[in-house]
Amino acid sequence: MLETKLKSLNQEFFQASSVEFSQQFFESAIENAYDSIIITSASPEDGKFPVIVYANKTSTKITGYLNHEIIGQTPRILQGEKTDKKTLKHIKESLQNWETVDVEVLNYKKDGTEFWSHLTITPIKDKSGYYTHWLSIQRDITYKKKIEQETLYNEERLRTVLKAMNSGVWEWNINENNIFWSDKMYEILGQRRVSDSVSFEFALGLINENDRDRVLSETKLHLETGKDFNTEFRMKKTNGEFIYLNFTGLAKRDNNNIAYAMTGSATDITGIRATRDKIEFLAYHDPLTGLANRTKLDKIMYELLESPDSIKTEFFALVYLDLDGFKSINDNYGHDYGDEVLLIIANRLKKIFIAPNSIFRLGGDEFLILIKNFKNKEEVISLLKMIQTSLFENYKIKGIEIESSGSFGVSFYPEEGKSFSELIRNADQAMYEVKRNRKN
Repeated sequence: MLETKLKSLNQEFFQASSVEFSQQFFESAIENAYDSIIITSASPEDGKFPVIVYANKTSTKITGYLNHEIIGQTPRILQGEKTDKKTLKHIKESLQNWETVDVEVLNYKKDGTEFWSHLTITPIKDKSGYYTHWLSIQRDITYKKKIEQETLYNEERLRTVLKAMNSGVWEWNINENNIFWSDKMYEILGQRRVSDSVSFEFALGLINENDRDRVLSETKLHLETGKDFNTEFRMKKTNGEFIYLNFTGLAKRDNNNIAYAMTGSATDITGIRATRDKIEFLAYHDPLTGLANRTKLDKIMYELLESPDSIKTEFFALVYLDLDGFKSINDNYGHDYGDEVLLIIANRLKKIFIAPNSIFRLGGDEFLILIKNFKNKEEVISLLKMIQTSLFENYKIKGIEIESSGSFGVSFYPEEGKSFSELIRNADQAMYEVKRNRKN
């Protein structure tokens, strides 16, 4: 009975959806997608919640539920004790208003393991404009959340330690425009005390010129509005070294609420910044090659195409690169040789594409190259032909000569996609077409 009903729901979905999904499209784009894709009915069945009528392979891989175990269930099967109730309420209210949902939510696998996902839910209409189904796309961001939590924990721990240590104290006399520094302030900056105060211009001159305007703007905002003054910037020591300081301050005001002075503390946080930068590097870079990873690519493409400040008129190309015969290298010589191959190719790519955030390792032997500042696709193709010879020169590893070759697939914005998912899918498909026909 249930099987018949589910089959009916599936048929209804394929018939009612405004998008004509072909079997080939499902197999190549949805069934094997990087993200979990789940489709539910739009209306309750038998008085229950809307049920799942489709789940792709990635979905069952992430959740641990087999296809026949998740089909016919409500999405609530993935919720658990720690799933945020406010997030669930927001989802419910959005669905009731037929609005798209975009949230981060804690879910649970079949075995009870927690995992974080970036979840988007979009209503699907049929040709008559009637809502028939919900399309849910989930990306597993457990690793990203772990990095964020570890970063917060480490920063809080270091901040607690630093609070227990001595910090420099300062006070700015706004009317006289000079600043009192405590002995610790002089010590932090490597300065020799020659008077009880320094001029405001002298202190300002020690701030890194790239931070100076921001510091002045934040100071002005605090004096005018009372907004908290808690900022980080670089200051120059006597030996020419720049260090990161955390400055906190509070204005002193007269009876007319006019600031006449500002007092606060300064703490050397150079060590904290170094730790934070290291954690951020690990989160956004491949540990083997040092290239930017898929998480960094997602962030850059969001800023390029989807953020409110995106300027979507610039021409650029995405180049999908897959090494030929890489599996046989691992099988014949071992993974140590395979890692050496990846390092060689990564280093060659770095020499060719020196622009920051232009080369990414997606995993295994797959790389992606972002090429900007070109006028047309002919220039890009000409460039790729030029680098193909230098990139795929044969190399020796531990005395063994290994033949080097790879296959490119290219997609161009905006001709072959206006979203990241379209562009990378088309580049990936183009690359595999090359592999099927001739490779290299």
